Amino acid sequence: MNSIISVCLLSAAACGYSPIFNHTDPVRIPEGVAIENENALTCKMEFQSHTICADFIWLKEPRGSDEGSMKIYFWHKDQPGVFTALENIQPGVKLWMPDMGHGSQKVKLSESKDANGQTLPGVYDATEVMFVMGGNWEIQFQLKDLSGNILEVQKLPYHAH
Repeated sequence: MNSIISVCLLSAAACGYSPIFNHTDPVRIPEGVAIENENALTCKMEFQSHTICADFIWLKEPRGSDEGSMKIYFWHKDQPGVFTALENIQPGVKLWMPDMGHGSQKVKLSESKDANGQTLPGVYDATEVMFVMGGNWEIQFQLKDLSGNILEVQKLPYHAH
């Protein structure tokens, strides 16, 4: 019996992620955090080429084959809490699984709107966020020029279930 338990524990450790070892994921902010709560946002991503900070909040974290969605916020590093429109650049999000050398479906990005339909400067909705398989991923947040060329990328680790 002890050898069976040892094999199971070794198998879990070899896979890199196991609930047995109580891992935490640095990019997980609890779902349902009010988007108006600017205090919950930190400069998780600093795009040095434009002195812009960014952070995101899951509106719905993806699970299995269920798509997720998030709000992404941008501001000038010297003006925390004041979201700013991105001038002559556009954001992008790419899901990438480095260990397997592939990505997932394309994430849809659009400018966020308030209740009156007005664009919220520096706030974007990311939808159709889905990881094609469980494991260790990167969420790559990108700044692109208006032609779609990538200017800078910030990568955050994510473990999909």
